[in-house]
Amino acid sequence: MAPRLSDGKSLAFCDDFNHYVKMQINALDYAMNTGSKIMKNILVATLLFAVTVRAAEETPLPALTVTTGSNSNSGDFVVGYRFTLDKPMTVTALGMTDQNKDGKLNEPEPVEVAIWDATGKQMVTAKVPLTATADNGAFYIAIEPVKLDAGSHVIGAVTHKGGEGFSYDSLIEAVPGVRWEEGRFERGAALVFPQTKRQASSYFGPVFKVLASAATAVNTASPLSVTQPTERAIFQRDAHGVAEVTVAVTISNEQADMVEVRVLDRQTKATVKDWAKVTAGMKLTLPTGWYQFEFRAMKAGAAVATATVERVGVGEVFVTCGQSNSANHGGPQQKAQDDRVSSCNFQNGLWQHGDDPQPGASGGGGSPWALLGDHLVKKYDAPVGFICLGVGSTPVSYWTPTGKGYPRLKQALQLAGMHGCRAVLWHQGESDSIAGTSAENYAKMLGEAITQSRKDAGWDVPWGVALASFHPAKEATAERQAAVVEGQRKVIATVAGVFQGPETDSFHTRGLLKDSVHFNAQGLAAHAQGWADALAPLMQTQAEPKP
Repeated sequence: MAPRLSDGKSLAFCDDFNHYVKMQINALDYAMNTGSKIMKNILVATLLFAVTVRAAEETPLPALTVTTGSNSNSGDFVVGYRFTLDKPMTVTALGMTDQNKDGKLNEPEPVEVAIWDATGKQMVTAKVPLTATADNGAFYIAIEPVKLDAGSHVIGAVTHKGGEGFSYDSLIEAVPGVRWEEGRFERGAALVFPQTKRQASSYFGPVFKVLASAATAVNTASPLSVTQPTERAIFQRDAHGVAEVTVAVTISNEQADMVEVRVLDRQTKATVKDWAKVTAGMKLTLPTGWYQFEFRAMKAGAAVATATVERVGVGEVFVTCGQSNSANHGGPQQKAQDDRVSSCNFQNGLWQHGDDPQPGASGGGGSPWALLGDHLVKKYDAPVGFICLGVGSTPVSYWTPTGKGYPRLKQALQLAGMHGCRAVLWHQGESDSIAGTSAENYAKMLGEAITQSRKDAGWDVPWGVALASFHPAKEATAERQAAVVEGQRKVIATVAGVFQGPETDSFHTRGLLKDSVHFNAQGLAAHAQGWADALAPLMQTQAEPKP
């Protein structure tokens, strides 16, 4: 990492540190107009001391922090997650979250924490002592600074049954340049590379700190940085088939004085919007389509840097919510065949191709959403995006306004924005058949979730409610399953803007399960087709684009 001056400017522009010192010595000689060797040595020593002190004072920042509600558990596991660094960063401390929030590290022995690269090569390890003091909700131990390259890494920590525990399905914040990707775990109390995936923000225990200079530094390699739109983002079209796409960039005023943008159709390469100056709060109105955004930074009329966002869509966006059969617990994983299917991680707003496991949902297996995306793209010739947040084994109470899962739904809808999705697709009920939730209580709780979601979204979001209640547990009697479905039907019949989704309770009689409750490949395909059919009436409200 390059040293920094007291004004915060990096010395990285010098070929090396010695070159920088020589530059300063020459400048001092010229300014003093003297050949005093003693004075020169004093000034050089002062310069070296100032730079060294400044580098040592760089502030370490928690790279990822749990911010809002989570479930907790404990056990003999290695728990952690995969994360990505957008740029090289220096790790200065490893730690463990204060899950019990009592200021004590409640473990039988010091906590082993390690970071590996994507191949499983261990990069750094340390033991957090039981005497560690809580620091911003976590216990840390300082380490000899270790530089990690940009790219994917995995962090893990050993936890014990009855110990401090770990959180899952948490909401998190990250410093710039650090991105949470997926939960990881392995069973056992020995520190090993955690390879088993759990897609939601699960098993969040180990934490680390990075030097603030890298985490907050502006990339000066180019005078141009595009912040919006992001790669593979999908924007919900309105009733006339158009959407407003926000355009935002940052530039270095010293290197460029303006930025221009143009939009091309990715499929035909035709120019949809010709070069125009990017202005504050700029929004481009675009019809249904799949686009490439091109940017150029200008200085005195000449292009000094360029950037491209390869894939941006105007089409259909769906928020999916519920329990396991909405949340990557089927099998096998499905892949979207059309390039125009995207999925968004509601926790960081990043989009990716719409393959399973869907980012943001709890499982690591298959879902119906990639297949549904292909159905809808083919039928409506429009890009399709999913924002998934389902969590396995959750009852309807988990998603009520006071439930632990509701912040996930709220965050996803607010990420989508005003009129930013076509509908919420709800598939849940199996856990309530086990619990014996009455039809009245089920309808009441789901209705409360729908009402609050619309308040927080700022508009009347349509909801599709599937008929789902089957579970093989002996507690889930036929009467209890019927009560759950009755509650779902009551919501569909009495709450405005709610339509019926697919019925999946017959899947266990049709050979569509991979185990006793989760859908197999044929079941995932049937589930996707069921949603495609259920959405058809809603999609018929789509008018032709304005000329």
